[in-house]
Amino acid sequence: MLCAKKGLSKANGYNRSNNYKIHSEVHLRGLTMSRSVIMSQVRSKQVNNNGLRVFMGTFTGGVNVHKALAETAVSRQITTATFELLGGLHEATFTAYDFEKQKRLEPIVLKRQLEIVSGHGTISLLDKEPHIHIHMSVSFRDKAYPHGIGMVGGHIAQATAFAVEFTLTAYDGEPMHRELHKLTGLKLWQ
Repeated sequence: MLCAKKGLSKANGYNRSNNYKIHSEVHLRGLTMSRSVIMSQVRSKQVNNNGLRVFMGTFTGGVNVHKALAETAVSRQITTATFELLGGLHEATFTAYDFEKQKRLEPIVLKRQLEIVSGHGTISLLDKEPHIHIHMSVSFRDKAYPHGIGMVGGHIAQATAFAVEFTLTAYDGEPMHRELHKLTGLKLWQ
């Protein structure tokens, strides 16, 4: 667990170069864990040792955004990527995950004109197939909200494009794979 602090001494557990204090214990789901246990939960690897490829394009005509990104990944031989999305949607399904119960909550489906305020995500492999992970914030016109505009955001389970522009950065090299992570119950990167 990190907390931002400036001008404090290293003797008090503060690291001057990074300006944060590392606490020796963290409480997670009722368990107390030492810093070494937490660091064992941090995983990363370099994925772009062969370079980057950048693609820009559009999805229109009511296509499913997840399927269109998966088809793009297959046709361009992309196994690991990040992407940004802008534009309009006909429909979006938002889901959330209950951390304590480790289960998906009931989806929220919006069927109306939606403007993507911010859209981003990742492509990795799950069971050797492209897995598309998208988060979005969308706005919509509604007189019930202040200034006539509502906004919602979160994990997207499904989205139908009116006109969506994307920028996709593919990381050539070792692919990222997803697998079940026992502590969280989610399928996370290995």
